[in-house]
Amino acid sequence: MRHPSSARTKAPAIVRRMAGHIVRLTEGNGTCTSDDLRNAGFTAGEIAAHGHAARDLAAEQLRHLNVAA
Repeated sequence: MRHPSSARTKAPAIVRRMAGHIVRLTEGNGTCTSDDLRNAGFTAGEIAAHGHAARDLAAEQLRHLNVAA
């Protein structure tokens, strides 16, 4: 299994930023929707282009956080 930090350094900046929002919102609210991402300032185009990669990265980060807890 790849360490989350290696995925973070290879992902484009927008994917890392979006994943960070997803992680924070998921930890706080239990979920993160596309509306939440739009409210965070991401455009519909950015979400369409990078949302899947950001959600994958966020899921990896959340798994790592859950293992460390």
